[in-house]
Amino acid sequence: MKRKKILMIAPDLGYGGAEKSFSRWADLFSEEHDVTLVVFNTSSENVYVATHKLISLHVPAGRNPISKIWFFIQRVARLRKIKKQLVPDVAISFLEGADYVNVLSKKSEKVVLSIRGSKQFDSNISGLLGWFRHNVLMPYLYNRADLITVVSEGIKTELREFYHVKHAVPIQVIYNFYDGLNLIALGSEPLPEEWQNFLTSAETMICVGRLARQKNYPFIIRVFAKMKALRPGLKLVILGSGELDSLISVARNLGLATFSKGEEFSTNNDIYFAGMVKNPHAYVSRASLFVLPSLFEGFPNALAEAMTVGAVSAAANCPYGPAEIFDHPIQEIREPKFLPAGLLLPASEEGVKEQLESMWAKALVEALQNEAWRNRAAGQASKRMEEFNVQKFKSSWGEMLN
Repeated sequence: MKRKKILMIAPDLGYGGAEKSFSRWADLFSEEHDVTLVVFNTSSENVYVATHKLISLHVPAGRNPISKIWFFIQRVARLRKIKKQLVPDVAISFLEGADYVNVLSKKSEKVVLSIRGSKQFDSNISGLLGWFRHNVLMPYLYNRADLITVVSEGIKTELREFYHVKHAVPIQVIYNFYDGLNLIALGSEPLPEEWQNFLTSAETMICVGRLARQKNYPFIIRVFAKMKALRPGLKLVILGSGELDSLISVARNLGLATFSKGEEFSTNNDIYFAGMVKNPHAYVSRASLFVLPSLFEGFPNALAEAMTVGAVSAAANCPYGPAEIFDHPIQEIREPKFLPAGLLLPASEEGVKEQLESMWAKALVEALQNEAWRNRAAGQASKRMEEFNVQKFKSSWGEMLN
């Protein structure tokens, strides 16, 4: 393939699944092509440090509608200038804000939008502005791309049916990829002594992801409280940073003792908010059960990586990703499904849902108790994740670049 000039655009290089994929794509593209990264600004912590040429637009986030519009215009103008100078063959953007800027600054290059998660089911897109984004801005945006890549078949269907993306705009499913050997090695690394002893001696359920509405942690805390009635020694560990006070309040209202990062470690607590850790795989590989309770996703890295390191895993049948990762049809389910590679549960919901929470609690307890299923699921999960490898990814993006 001819060496190409690739421009990759994202709001920043902070913590998140999209940012992680952005960095990994850049690493692979750079093996055969000339890659330049563009971010809106560098004010946030750059978790995924760029080893490639990095250009900042030096445009901050707006604080009110007027400043947001002004800064948006600046981003478009500055990116258009960069495109004029570099003359890229392809410009690939990650996340909605970067997608708009990429499309509106288009010159002669091929504009590719990488859609990483469901927009239709994103509860943060609400109100009058949310309606405008869903019905005007996003359809306009998506129909002006040269190509859209998505991380799951579910998102592809959503774009065609909900956002009315015309068939003249190709949509290509490019699954995330995982370095199994590296993840397994990371999962085997030692932990701080108190965590090493804790995770190897206690029965633990673990969740990984930022403390955001999308992850639906209040739901899993209520489910956990019901599980404690059946398995009093069970512990819940949550790895991720974000707003913690409301989750601690939910836990304490249920009579659950909590530990937060920075406090003196004790094994007498029920829920452990461990914050963001450098190597979550070493925690997940030692836990009794990994759980993804999200309201919506795209292709959840946390679930895929947990399965890769051999963790017995359970996930909400949310839009989208878990069903495809477990190799199950994309369809609504009303009862828990103990599948060969993991446990697929009916979609979680916000607010107190006693019947659904009790169903989850009963199924998760069974997932902890059923040793025969656990042994099969752990082995099958690792085997399933071999399908999402770098060779297939390279084949897919080779098609994309051409």
